[in-house]
Amino acid sequence: MVDEMSDQMRLAFRHHPAGVGLVTAADAEGPVGMVVSSLASVSIEPPMVSFSVASASRTGQRLAHADGLAVHLVTADDLPLAIDFSTPGSARFTDEHPWTPAGNGAPLLATSSARMTGRVVQVIEAGQSLLLLVQLDEVSVPDVVGAPVVWVGREWRQLA
Repeated sequence: MVDEMSDQMRLAFRHHPAGVGLVTAADAEGPVGMVVSSLASVSIEPPMVSFSVASASRTGQRLAHADGLAVHLVTADDLPLAIDFSTPGSARFTDEHPWTPAGNGAPLLATSSARMTGRVVQVIEAGQSLLLLVQLDEVSVPDVVGAPVVWVGREWRQLA
């Protein structure tokens, strides 16, 4: 029954568009990053966002325990970057995807998207996932923001 319900939940959420974020951090092993479709605004005061990762994910564990994070809201201009960060074994943090360290040490990718930096203030175990609550220290939004991208039906889609 649980497997059937899990399959039905996956199918239901394939039809539910989700905004896409690219989360980065750095630790003793170096920079790390992943694309998340579970990014959500949690609070304006204090400014907080959340996202979930699989508890078995090594990258997710590194993000959960990093001193600081950067969250990049993916736009159509950033789609090649997001595809690389969502493809296992692809090159990341290379000359092709330049970055600079934020004040909290997290890698800020060269994107045209809104970017936020902060730190994980709470990790909540939820089934086979970890829900990370991130309190933001800084938010920057460019003057011109590209078209948003969503993940739906196992595809990237650009909104007009």
